[in-house]
Amino acid sequence: MKPLFTLLTVLFIATSGFSQDVVSQYEVNDTFEGQAQKLTASYDAELGLQADQRILFQKKVEEYLILSQEAKDQLKGREKLEKLYRLQLDEIADMSEILTRIQFNKYKKIRPDMQPLDVAKMAKEIKQ
Repeated sequence: MKPLFTLLTVLFIATSGFSQDVVSQYEVNDTFEGQAQKLTASYDAELGLQADQRILFQKKVEEYLILSQEAKDQLKGREKLEKLYRLQLDEIADMSEILTRIQFNKYKKIRPDMQPLDVAKMAKEIKQ
């Protein structure tokens, strides 16, 4: 089991170096950075992030804020809702790489309150 975990970790690190940096592809403004800082501070108060975790966590939050805004700007209706839901799942999965198991379990519980997906609002858009 440990060799499998080691292999997966090495593959993840190797491929993440070649992945696209979404943050650098789009003009990052103070809004995304500021939102990411505020969200990270809120999560930190609940999760007790270490310094290195805080940096990675904030960068990941900012990345998904940008992707989310892009989806909101470019998509409509059900397609937008599905994309935002997939982004939410992806973000949660990515956080599992940053947080300890205990922190991650707490993160999954508090995330819906800190970063809710406004399904009711989007459902109205789908009907229109």
